[in-house]
Amino acid sequence: DPVCVGVIPNGVDTQYYHPSGDRVERKDAPLQLLLVGRFHRQKRIPKTLRWLAEAKRKGVNLFTTIVGDGPERGAIRAVIEELKMPESVTVKGWLNKEELRREYQQADCYLNCSSYEGMPNTVLEAMSCGLPVIASDIPPHRHLVEHQVTGYLVDLDRPESLIDQLTELATDSRRGRAMGEAGRQVVLTSYCWQAVAKSY
Repeated sequence: DPVCVGVIPNGVDTQYYHPSGDRVERKDAPLQLLLVGRFHRQKRIPKTLRWLAEAKRKGVNLFTTIVGDGPERGAIRAVIEELKMPESVTVKGWLNKEELRREYQQADCYLNCSSYEGMPNTVLEAMSCGLPVIASDIPPHRHLVEHQVTGYLVDLDRPESLIDQLTELATDSRRGRAMGEAGRQVVLTSYCWQAVAKSY
């Protein structure tokens, strides 16, 4: 007989990961993007940087912060130099928990263009901090990100769709905030520690 399997999702500390109340929006400031994770090939960070460079060439005003480390570090640095992006990209190593929370709280959007994932904790943490998420259209992300409600799901074979979403967020900050608020509500309902404990 088939076995009935219940999948219990990862949880996030929604009391610790929360939006900041002291963030000040500046008119004409670049869209602040954040990527967090191990610099591994599956994360597609060098390819993502090429797409971001194309978005900038098309007039999207953005700045990208990358947090983490790993075997792709050299490739990431090389792409930044090749595309002349040092002024629009900063690469930080691993941060402590408090520093990382601050990065989430100061960003406008979380970006995760991985080719595959389990259930990414960083996406949950970003959503808990009130960030809209632009993520690759893969099954784990579909469980977390509702397209055009809590963020955007993009086809990795159509990078122009990523550029379109970045353009929309850069020109309509209210939309980004609304999606971020919706994402936090999803996390509070389904992925907080209390919800995960109840599932157990």
